Amino acid sequence: MPGARSMRRVIKTLQKLEALAVENERNRVQMVEAGLGNALVSFLVSCHRKREMNGMEECVSLLYLVRGS
Repeated sequence: MPGARSMRRVIKTLQKLEALAVENERNRVQMVEAGLGNALVSFLVSCHRKREMNGMEECVSLLYLVRGS
């Protein structure tokens, strides 16, 4: 699990990805094709195992956006 400084970068990255996912369906489809869904689920599992809540809200939000793409 990333440290506090790294976690801030992860959260910023998730927020940027969310902004791109909101823009249009094409972005969402490309994210899914690149394996984002699997990476997000892996991140959530890792957070859960380590009882780390930081970044989970952003991750779930992004996963929700790309779920149907």
